[in-house]
Amino acid sequence: MATKTYAQFRTGVDARLKQLENVLNEAEKTEAIEDALDQYSKDRPDTAADDITGDGGFDYLLSGLTNYEDGFSWINDIEYPYDSSDARRNSIEGDRWEEYHNGSAKYLRFLYDTPTTAETIRVHYTIPYEFSAAGAVVIPLTDFRALCNLAAAKALRFIAAKFLHTGESTLSADVVNYRSKSREALDLAKTYTDAYREHMGITEKGGPQGASVVNDWDMEYAVGVDFVTHPKRYR
Repeated sequence: MATKTYAQFRTGVDARLKQLENVLNEAEKTEAIEDALDQYSKDRPDTAADDITGDGGFDYLLSGLTNYEDGFSWINDIEYPYDSSDARRNSIEGDRWEEYHNGSAKYLRFLYDTPTTAETIRVHYTIPYEFSAAGAVVIPLTDFRALCNLAAAKALRFIAAKFLHTGESTLSADVVNYRSKSREALDLAKTYTDAYREHMGITEKGGPQGASVVNDWDMEYAVGVDFVTHPKRYR
């Protein structure tokens, strides 16, 4: 993990804009960088863990978790009962708990257990990446360039929209020129978006790239005789 400042992102984005860095103002560049960080958080969220002390019940309010963000965070693991003296991870199966909304608040609901006051529940959950008040964010170092690519792509889409808007009130010859510049900006945005997706292992449809392919290979003896221990009727 590495701490990266807004200024470092700004430098990375400007280097990718190909002499177009002055087309956007500071607020627009900030928006592009923050939009990229939001998208990155969805693609590869950060994680946090908090401990809850049992109270003999089965419902535990998720807003009590330090960094839990309703609408973004989801639980990806529950250790119960958690024992800090045991190096083994005592994760419970996902069919033993659920995230439950009662209409006014969201809870972790145990479906079979009622943790006692002597027991601890460790909750692992996802959180977004966010810039601190000092303008820094901690991310995996290997993702920094990819994130700059994504921020540059979003900035270039802003630039493309600006070129189109500028051309609307000019002479026809200028309109063609601005539309050409807009297309060039969009093409470059696609290049940077593709580079980000390749790094992250994301397909154009938004899902992860397939790691393997499963094929049903129905084998039999060349002479047509069925297997003794694995006949066709079971395949």
